[in-house]
Amino acid sequence: MNIEDMIKKEHFVRDDDRPDPVFYQKARFVNHLDSLALSTVEDLYARLIPKGSRILDLMASHDSHLKSAIEPSAVVGLGLNQEELDANPVLTQTVVHDLNADPQLPFDDNEFDVVINTVSIDYVVHPVELFREVRRILKPKGLFIVVFSNRMFPPQAVYIWKKL
Repeated sequence: MNIEDMIKKEHFVRDDDRPDPVFYQKARFVNHLDSLALSTVEDLYARLIPKGSRILDLMASHDSHLKSAIEPSAVVGLGLNQEELDANPVLTQTVVHDLNADPQLPFDDNEFDVVINTVSIDYVVHPVELFREVRRILKPKGLFIVVFSNRMFPPQAVYIWKKL
């Protein structure tokens, strides 16, 4: 049995089934973590991410939660709202891309040392396809770090996350 046999389509439906760019057309400068959790995430990233890494912030917004001590070679932010991405001071490149409409990542094979996803995985309607894409773009022995929370935009979160 593989993962596709265990996942049901109804697990990944959302209350708001409009295309994501409609919901995210207005910039939302919010954090889905409190100050202690934010500090913990920053510390976690600082411990796990090697200096000089090329990082993809998957489903990025106005804050990547990366301390300057990480000293990345590049931080690429892929998100849905250009205004939010432009407000993120650590991003060296931005890409607007709707992962729910097209989970294929617009990057080359083995392009990144690290991929981070901070409190956004609960919005993904095609997680298996997306995770396969992350594997494709990560260099061998690369890191994929996913941080999640109980805070979310409920209409956008997939059914299974709200039931956990």
